[in-house]
Amino acid sequence: IAQFNIARLRHPLGHPLTKPFEDLIDETNARAEASPGFVWRHGIDTRAPDEDVYGDPLVTVNLSVWVSVEHLKNYVYGGFHRDVFRRRKEWFDSSGVVLWWVERHERPSLEDGKRRLEHYLAHGASGTGFGFRDAARFPG
Repeated sequence: IAQFNIARLRHPLGHPLTKPFEDLIDETNARAEASPGFVWRHGIDTRAPDEDVYGDPLVTVNLSVWVSVEHLKNYVYGGFHRDVFRRRKEWFDSSGVVLWWVERHERPSLEDGKRRLEHYLAHGASGTGFGFRDAARFPG
């Protein structure tokens, strides 16, 4: 399963109120990569100005592939990431996530994730993209 998520920062990178989030990025990514069911993560680093996918430096993105929805859910809502996730309102105004099934060796692009999230937000859950709550309706 692929997942693409975005979040819009309340304050720019480098701002004192964003620093706690920035300090957690590398550890959060490392823990994801060491998690059961993790397959691949796009190497984008939203701290790098040349990797601004949305033309807005306040928007952060993440794209990864997992063996199953359950593996991804266990990471997102468990342990270290759960604790970081609970603090999201400190750092972000808004966020969005979309999931979709990919072939075993497929590595989706950021543009694919962006397109699928836009479709999901505009049209709701479908085979093009869905949320965690919709996953049972769209088995892989």
